[in-house]
Amino acid sequence: MALSAWVVLLASAVPEVPTSSTATIGFVPPRLRYAPVLVPPTLTTTTTRQVGVRIRVDLDGEVERVTLTQSGGEPFDEVVLHGAANFSFFPGRYNGAPVPVDIQYNQSFPPQLPRVTTSTRAPTGLLAGELVERGTRRPLAFATVLITAGQEQQSTSSDEAGRFELELPAGEVRVQILATGNRAFVQRETLAPNQRLEVRYLVDPERRHPYEVVVTDRVERTEIAQTILRGPELKQVPGTFGDPFRVVGTLPGVSSMMSLLPFPIVRGSSPGNTGFLIDGVRVPLLFHLLAGPSIIHPELIDSIEFAPGAFGVDYGGYTGGIVDGKTRPARPDERRVDLDVNLFQAGGLIREPLPSLGGTVTVAGRYGFPGLILSLASPRVSLQYFDYQARYDHGDAKNGYSVFVFGAYDALDSVPTGLPDDAPKEPLLSFQFHRLDLQYRHKADRLSGQYLLSLGYDGSLSQEEATLDSLSATPRLRWSLGLLEELEFRFGVDGLFRKATFTTGLEGAGEVADLLGLDGEPSNALYSLGGLAEFVWRPNSDLVVRPGVRVDGFYDGLTGQVGVDPRLSARYRLWDDEQTVWVKAGVGLYHQPPRFAIPVPGLDQIAFEKGLLESAQTTVGAELALGAGWTVDVQTYFNWMDPILYDVQINPNVDEVLNPAPTAPPGIAPAVLPEDTDGLNDRLDRLLAPATGRSYGAELLLRRQSDSGITGWLSYTFSRSERLRDDRWISFDFDRTHLLNLVASFPLPRSWQLGVRAQVQSGRPLTTTSGLAEARTATFVRFDLRIDKTAIWNDWLLDFYIDISNAILGGEELAPENTLRYVIPTVGFRGLF
Repeated sequence: MALSAWVVLLASAVPEVPTSSTATIGFVPPRLRYAPVLVPPTLTTTTTRQVGVRIRVDLDGEVERVTLTQSGGEPFDEVVLHGAANFSFFPGRYNGAPVPVDIQYNQSFPPQLPRVTTSTRAPTGLLAGELVERGTRRPLAFATVLITAGQEQQSTSSDEAGRFELELPAGEVRVQILATGNRAFVQRETLAPNQRLEVRYLVDPERRHPYEVVVTDRVERTEIAQTILRGPELKQVPGTFGDPFRVVGTLPGVSSMMSLLPFPIVRGSSPGNTGFLIDGVRVPLLFHLLAGPSIIHPELIDSIEFAPGAFGVDYGGYTGGIVDGKTRPARPDERRVDLDVNLFQAGGLIREPLPSLGGTVTVAGRYGFPGLILSLASPRVSLQYFDYQARYDHGDAKNGYSVFVFGAYDALDSVPTGLPDDAPKEPLLSFQFHRLDLQYRHKADRLSGQYLLSLGYDGSLSQEEATLDSLSATPRLRWSLGLLEELEFRFGVDGLFRKATFTTGLEGAGEVADLLGLDGEPSNALYSLGGLAEFVWRPNSDLVVRPGVRVDGFYDGLTGQVGVDPRLSARYRLWDDEQTVWVKAGVGLYHQPPRFAIPVPGLDQIAFEKGLLESAQTTVGAELALGAGWTVDVQTYFNWMDPILYDVQINPNVDEVLNPAPTAPPGIAPAVLPEDTDGLNDRLDRLLAPATGRSYGAELLLRRQSDSGITGWLSYTFSRSERLRDDRWISFDFDRTHLLNLVASFPLPRSWQLGVRAQVQSGRPLTTTSGLAEARTATFVRFDLRIDKTAIWNDWLLDFYIDISNAILGGEELAPENTLRYVIPTVGFRGLF
């Protein structure tokens, strides 16, 4: 019998659920994510055996313990106890916040009588079928199947593949399907005596479109400043062109160097200090260049974990933020064909089970041709790109292995300086990287482990035929051990071997090599090994404490460096009535090897002899669940950064403003002519010189979540990021005091969907004749719009969309007398088959 038909919330649920109507609206019980099939014992019984168990579902949606409440005798009790321990849920929520909940699960085992064939036995038939969601063909696992034949009613549940089978009296029967997230389904069937009737039922989803954007706090509720973007399909945030990773740019604490560049500024740190990761392993680029999408098909991403700071010991080697895309293994029976075509790109994904091997293979890729649209923003620049992914999954999310191959290539062409806009374009630069990831995972009662080995190649080529190449091997090992009911021990090992090579035939290669930290050598190697350990202590449902430490060692063949990073975070629930309030705090030390100011393939950890960068971070905040899907998250932070290397610096000194280069063209950064060796050396000295910095501010996230109504969020950040120069604090070149984002999605009748995004970003500092950072660029205001129309028919689904970025043609001031105005529209469709 299906779990959904038997779940009863107990009075002892943690926390206690109020009985008022307001609380009822705010409570969402756990939903079944996975359950093994409970196979009845092969015993002859003359009575129905009823077994009841109480299941504690924790904050992660996992089963914490199973207690027998009603015995049906052995071996029936053992079947239910063992099976229920392997259930997995979407966690229960109260006023938007995950909560631990006790649920009652009852399993009935009908009498198992020996089959006796007599002339008086009523004729029967067998109804066997498959339940799938209309349009997506997603199997409806563990749905309830209710059968009414005359005055009698029987029930069963579908298995993991959505299959069910039930012996019924011959004649007309009424079939009703109940599945979470789907509309009720009713069908009448007629069975002939001794007939096996095969059926396939297409059940309508409650929301008739393939997209869903969900911005939720970390379900685990142990991180202090972390947000998860979760959704199995493409996102609908306007201006992101259907890419979930770009939603990060709408969250608190995130600004940008320029709206068309995929280099986020997280809490006032350079992009090179933020980790762009896939399954915890660094990739040189998370996005294609300019307005391109992320480098991985969204269907392969299960969640995006974003931490602007004060993150735990699981991540090391970064003093800024973390953007980590978590992949998911495909189900053994999962089939999917996904096609997406718009004015920017064409892409697709094919997923198919391999029964002979017991696993599932997935192949995906995209080819971008955004030159026509980008010409509206700048006729002097064109871009093309592609990415590819191939993956084999065996097992499930808890136990199994995966082989994942992926990579990306970008080529940027431009008109040479001094030529008219319609002159032929020449190659400017190209980026590429390729990865082979081998993953293995297991989970037992107390011990679970995840192991990953990533092998990679990164490369960059500039128009001067200068090349950067690197080979790398990155192991990542993680374990989790339950010591006590309230105490968990997590530990792991990280490693890296990387060899980088720089070649060029141009004069001045030595200066460039110095800039890259290669000391004029054509290649260098780096070895690193790190260990981490932390305890997660939950003495009760109101308190979580996480003390931990990680130690990372680095060696380049000549110099060794060691970073020791103790970290501590805690969350405490002040009260839990109709509104829930959590307070939280975190403090930690963070080290990383020097990295170039912006991520460049082939250029990772450089200038190692200059020592490690260090940041001390503190965060204090509170979370409030208001009910009806509304939540508020407020955080304040202070980061001390000393030393800083390879900081993003584009503003000139006062002397350069007073005496500008005579032929310097306008651009994002003031040009320094090759003949101006003094200016070039001064710029290199500033880039390589250790600096001291600080950043501080307050962040607000007001969010509304709903399965059927208006959803969205309002994020606001007040922040300052400063550097110490000549004994005074000067604003960071990309310091932006105010950041405001409003995102809203409106479901409309007849399967229409409207999405809007408004962004207000205050100006960055400028150097004037009066001094450094004495003025700022103009405030940038941007408005994006997206419209979707979805059509569903049995085994396929089509979504037609229009996405317009910067629809009001807002001007973005890049430098004095240099304002960029653009509008980027795209029209496309997505099909699921």
